[in-house]
Amino acid sequence: MSKGDTHSFNVRAKGVGNGKLNLIYEDQNGQPHKITLDISVTKEIIAVGGNWVFLGMVNGILSWTILFISAIIGAPIKRLKPALNKIFKNAAIRRQVHCGIFYILICLAIFHAIIVMVNHWNGAVLGDSYIFADLGMEYSEYINLGTISWLGIIGVSITGIFWKPIIKVIKYKPWRWTHNSLTLLALSASLIHGIVFLHFRFF
Repeated sequence: MSKGDTHSFNVRAKGVGNGKLNLIYEDQNGQPHKITLDISVTKEIIAVGGNWVFLGMVNGILSWTILFISAIIGAPIKRLKPALNKIFKNAAIRRQVHCGIFYILICLAIFHAIIVMVNHWNGAVLGDSYIFADLGMEYSEYINLGTISWLGIIGVSITGIFWKPIIKVIKYKPWRWTHNSLTLLALSASLIHGIVFLHFRFF
């Protein structure tokens, strides 16, 4: 840096209070220098978007829970089908419940993405992608796991809504393998995504 230049730093704080930030650098001759800056974190900074943050977290947890329940009702394991069909009286009702829950999930997942993007990550997107985070940003890989999960949910919904015409083209077993694989992808990606950001928020 030259005289008069500026540089910005992102400092993450887990609570309100005062502290010091030590910056170590070398000049053009290789001599080390240290600057100590006073840091103050106020309640006003922490409170920005607080209600939306809480709503986004609740919405994300609810979305994952519904995705898990929908996956179980969909009977990805054949041995579960007879028992689940008995619980729902027949296979047709079980499928209707499975699909109905998934429609709710799609709405929740879209709402979760909108809340998070508007309040946090709109400045971290990769170019004009709007859904993928810049890989140079911290936690970008975990943000992108959320996007991957969201795309997986879309894939599951498409293969579920149009299951009859798809089966006519690729047959039942390939369709079932694709549908279940997309479900597993969405479940695992969203689980890691959620755990990382809940840990970031509370620990």
